[in-house]
Amino acid sequence: KNQGAATTDFERHKNSQKFINPKYEIVGHNFRLSDISASIANSQFKNLNKNITLRANIANFYLNNLKNVKFPLFSGFAIPNWQSFLIIKKSKITRDLLIKKLNNNGVQSKIGLMACHFQKPYRNNKVSLPNTKLIYEKSLLLPIHPYLKKKELIKIAKLINESWFNLNLFSQEE
Repeated sequence: KNQGAATTDFERHKNSQKFINPKYEIVGHNFRLSDISASIANSQFKNLNKNITLRANIANFYLNNLKNVKFPLFSGFAIPNWQSFLIIKKSKITRDLLIKKLNNNGVQSKIGLMACHFQKPYRNNKVSLPNTKLIYEKSLLLPIHPYLKKKELIKIAKLINESWFNLNLFSQEE
C-alpha cells in the first residue's frame, strides 16, 4: 500500500541521518491485508493488552517529562491505545529541525499528520482546512513501541527539552 507516495518507506528510512518528507504526486491505493498479513495480525492479539499497557506507560512518561510542547486532548469517555504519540510544538523552532535533531541522534520521528490537500494530486482543490494545516505544520510523532527502554526515553526527553531552546534557528510564524 503506497497510497501514492513518490518515495518508498525503504528509501525514506535507509539513511537515518537524513529526514525525507514523503511526497504524494498521484492518488494512491490502500489495498487490504493479504491472508499472510492477516494471519500475522491475528497471532498478535494475544499480546494486545500487554502492548497497550506498555505503550500507556511510555505515554505517561512523555506526558510527565516533556516540556514546552502541547499534547492532544482526550475526551473523558475514551481511552487511547497509544498507537502513536503526537506532540505539537509551542516554541518558534520548526518541527522539521526537531525531527532532524532527533534522527541525527538515533531517534526516529516523523510528521505527526499528513495533510493530503497539500500534496500534488489535491493541491489544486483550493480547500481551506486551517486546523489541519496547523497540526500538519507543527506536529510530530515520537517513538512509542512497547520495548523502549527507560534510558532511551530519558534520552528522547532530554533531546526534545533541550532542542526547543538551543538550536537558535527560529521561524517567523509565531
